[in-house]
Amino acid sequence: MARKIVLITSPSLDFKSNVSGISSVIRNITGFFGGHIRFVHLKVGKLDKSSRVVGLISAAYDVLNALIRISIYRKSAILHLNLALNRKAIWRDFPLVFFARLLGIPILLHLHGGEFLDKKADGILGKITEYYFFSAKKIIALSSIEVQIVQRLYLVPKDRITYMYNSVRVEKILSRNYSPIGHLSILFAGRLIEEKGVSVILKLIEANLHGVEIRIAGQGTMLDEVQRVCAKSENAKYLGVLKESELRDAMRASDVLLLPSRSGEGMPMVIVEGMSEGIVPICTAMASIPEIIFDGRTGLFIAADDLSGVIDKIKLLRDDLDRRREMSFSAREFAVNNFERSHALKELSAAYSELGDF
Repeated sequence: MARKIVLITSPSLDFKSNVSGISSVIRNITGFFGGHIRFVHLKVGKLDKSSRVVGLISAAYDVLNALIRISIYRKSAILHLNLALNRKAIWRDFPLVFFARLLGIPILLHLHGGEFLDKKADGILGKITEYYFFSAKKIIALSSIEVQIVQRLYLVPKDRITYMYNSVRVEKILSRNYSPIGHLSILFAGRLIEEKGVSVILKLIEANLHGVEIRIAGQGTMLDEVQRVCAKSENAKYLGVLKESELRDAMRASDVLLLPSRSGEGMPMVIVEGMSEGIVPICTAMASIPEIIFDGRTGLFIAADDLSGVIDKIKLLRDDLDRRREMSFSAREFAVNNFERSHALKELSAAYSELGDF
């Protein structure tokens, strides 16, 4: 029987329930291929607002439901497993990989950053991680940088791994305004957690830089603290959870996208989306980010937990409108040439065709 169905994993695709870069990637993939390929979504991962107990129960239910669907479609599907190489995701998704391999279902492993991208896990977790790479017939990383890392750490043969940039639908014509010299509008959009460097952003708000406006969108464990700090500031605002069109509008109204992440990144969708809107990213240089941002040309790099460094970069762009415009144009140009999904998703289309009848 021909394999014409893609079982695809991700957290909830409802943007209100889960602020997830992986979910954004999957919405983009299914939206692009939806008319030609039948996708069956396997929801894994807890909701952002759930408690620890509720989250564990929900995760167990989702895994069980996914196993049932894998069994139902075992003769007609491939499994597109989207995995962040972190402890929770590796343990959570292991039953899916084990069961799919047991049933002879071809597995496409799509990597999305994580703490064990740069180093191998120890003990049993390390063995389980190796099992993922051993079981996958095809592996997709987010950049050539990640391909080299995976080959070095996990001894993956060259013919089983490729890379594909995260992608978006890039508007052919973009009209945007810039804050005048001496003023700067900054946006953070994502999970409100320590790993994203939210503490640095809150300290930045409290620094009350002249002419600098900071807006924050998203949800997570630091939501209460974010709302409290924003409420005390005249130059900061919490925007809530934004749907795609609202996020695009917020980006077009901003000069800078700030992402001072501490760990766990791959190729953040918010940077891909932001560059396509001509916003200048200020972010830490980790994982695949140095492959898509050229320091001083399409964005600016900062060190993790370096508030003074963040302030210096912000002042640089606040006080130099010409440079800000040049970097905005360069970021947008790179996005047009590399992030347009009709081009970027060719590698995924080839992988699907290699594993199934598509």
